[in-house]
Amino acid sequence: MNSFLDDALRSSCEGIMVKSLDIDAGYTPSKRTDAWLKVKRDYVEGLSDSLDLVPIGAWYGNGRKAGWYSPFLMGCYNPDTEEFQSVCRVMSGFSDSFYIEASSITI
Repeated sequence: MNSFLDDALRSSCEGIMVKSLDIDAGYTPSKRTDAWLKVKRDYVEGLSDSLDLVPIGAWYGNGRKAGWYSPFLMGCYNPDTEEFQSVCRVMSGFSDSFYIEASSITI
């Protein structure tokens, strides 16, 4: 299994799916069961390269981003203090055309 995962990651895949050997282990789309297990880089100790962060703040944009929020302050939840703690500031990654299109949508 390790060699399959290594090959998948080298090929820029997210991970591999592993099927149970049980005779009745079928696949049902959009349903999570114990018959199939997803193995990703994040699930293997020492291979993780991402963080689970949420936006906890934003700056009102200037220049091309005037009228929109950009950049964003990202944070993670600290269960010990029961508070979100800031981690980094990131740009949205959205194109100017996305902002223009999004501003025309009424919610």
